[in-house]
Amino acid sequence: MNHQNHQTVSQALVFGLTRLGNQRIQPKAWVYFVWVVVAKQVHCKIGQSINPSERIAQVTSAIPQIPFYIQLLPCINLEQARLFEKMLHNHLNDFRARRKSEWFTDPNLNRLSVQIRAKVNEILALANSFGYVIQLQGIERSGPYPVLYPNGYVDYVVDPTNKAR
Repeated sequence: MNHQNHQTVSQALVFGLTRLGNQRIQPKAWVYFVWVVVAKQVHCKIGQSINPSERIAQVTSAIPQIPFYIQLLPCINLEQARLFEKMLHNHLNDFRARRKSEWFTDPNLNRLSVQIRAKVNEILALANSFGYVIQLQGIERSGPYPVLYPNGYVDYVVDPTNKAR
């Protein structure tokens, strides 16, 4: 999976250019992935937006957890973002945190991330078959992050905001 890491959502949006052949195209919409730890389980919200900075701020202000990672998948237009989001939601139906929720989880983070990566890679390959080059953007955040056992389950959670350690 082609992937770039950035410090902020704004940086990811600037670098989230797509290409059609040699022509650069500024995305008009994005599929976003917001990763948080709830107790000792990782949850990922998958949605789409034409203004991901604002939408991610709305999502994160509505939950008590601070995200540890955010990803953005640039899309040519809103229709494409809706299609990609729907493909991901359908593929991950068995991983929904609650029925009809846009939050996905599994006690085994490896199992969940492999399923997400597989569908994202399929989407990237599909876009590439039409001549579009899309790069998934990643943003490291300051929230508590999981440390995994080798089998993919969460061993413990590191909270970088807790300076008492």
